[in-house]
Amino acid sequence: EQDHAAANTVLGTWYMDGQTLPHDPQMAERYLTRAVALGDPVARQRLAALLVQDTTLADPGRAIEILAGLAHYWQDWQDLSVLAAAQAAMGDYRGAATHQHLAIEQANAAQVAPEVMTKMQQRLADYQAHPRELTP
Repeated sequence: EQDHAAANTVLGTWYMDGQTLPHDPQMAERYLTRAVALGDPVARQRLAALLVQDTTLADPGRAIEILAGLAHYWQDWQDLSVLAAAQAAMGDYRGAATHQHLAIEQANAAQVAPEVMTKMQQRLADYQAHPRELTP
């Protein structure tokens, strides 16, 4: 557990999902943070998603820091979509729309399920329709 990145990622994911272990966002954050420190890129995406989606841990700024370089480096649609959600939570709808558009392109290339693509398209439309831009 202490020095094994993949084990920490699995435990963090289990606490995050609440299916194998009880849902516990704080424990999920603890294990995923440890896995990120050990260099696990999967843990980065999951920790960022947790920081965007969980209301008790909401920290979209930290999620952006975690994903900003990684999302552009690998062009992973999930990383890009989480980055977009974090940007939207921070009020950067222009950045959110840009990254969601890139996520859709990557997801399309990966032949992601149609129902996922529909949700991604809806989020893009929501970001594009937002009436104000809070960041310069």
